[in-house]
Amino acid sequence: MKSKNILIVTDAWTPQVNGVVTTLTNVVKKCRDLGHIVTVFSANNCKRRVPVYFYPEIVLGLPSKQEITKTLTPQFDHIHISTPEGPCGIGFRKFLDKTGKNYSTAYHTKFPEYVNDKFPFVPVWLGKYYMKKIHKRSRCVLVPTMSVYKELQQQKFQNIKIWSRGIDTEIFKPKRKHTGYMETDKLAVCVSRVSSEKNLEDFFKLDINCKKIMVGGGPQLEYYKKKYPEVEFVGMKHGLELAEYYQKADVFVFPSRTDTFGVVMIEALACGTPVAAYDVTGPKDIISIGLNGYIGDDLKINVEKCLKLNRHTVYKSSKIHSWDTATKQFLDSLIKV
Repeated sequence: MKSKNILIVTDAWTPQVNGVVTTLTNVVKKCRDLGHIVTVFSANNCKRRVPVYFYPEIVLGLPSKQEITKTLTPQFDHIHISTPEGPCGIGFRKFLDKTGKNYSTAYHTKFPEYVNDKFPFVPVWLGKYYMKKIHKRSRCVLVPTMSVYKELQQQKFQNIKIWSRGIDTEIFKPKRKHTGYMETDKLAVCVSRVSSEKNLEDFFKLDINCKKIMVGGGPQLEYYKKKYPEVEFVGMKHGLELAEYYQKADVFVFPSRTDTFGVVMIEALACGTPVAAYDVTGPKDIISIGLNGYIGDDLKINVEKCLKLNRHTVYKSSKIHSWDTATKQFLDSLIKV
């Protein structure tokens, strides 16, 4: 395979922790392992940086024209703008549009719904119009699931392709542990950024016969700690420590209604833990009802049904998710500049 020289522009990159960063870091590593040259431009490359006022842990970069032109001075074979709605993405997208260069983009997040959650006066239809506009010149729009594909198809998006997600099977694998908990305790675990758009209160309010554990950090962490003292908040976890929470959980609860995928769900499945979620984009692409979890309007019933599932069967269902597959899809989708 001929080596490719690739530029990825993204507003979501380390040290941020989220599904987009997980996807990009894994795919970048795989691409480099295959011998491709990958340059990543993120907020880390910008002199001007500002924290997001409602997410102070997230810092956005404001790229200057000089920073953009200097980055683009080497001749790249392919340019992928992972976050065309973010300031880094906007800066590069506008520059490439003016110079007539080709690029691909990704639709990682239900941005219209996300903005509407934070700013209810911004209607979802306006957000959808904006998203269609910023992807208009993209020669390939990558989406994580078939349900997102169909949604964008209905909105008349062009050049859509599937870009799936994977799991680090060296970290996320079955290994039942109950360290620090009674063997008789049933554990319901949720892993997420702790913020309002993730709909976490549906998890916190569940009237279930399980101890509830919330893994993750975020802007609403302290507020929710005070409001829901019966929930155990353990903060951000990574690697093997994160895997242990999946492994010792009897059920993984995914209350979000706005995610396009949800990498945390397949990480839970890889540890043999069934997933209870709503019947929305993301869960309905991953969950096979009665096999590795349950989806539907009643989260409590979904949790109770999940407790009866076979963990080995759940684990086997995760094997279709691979970073090798995701990397091949990404490489195959790249467009010549």
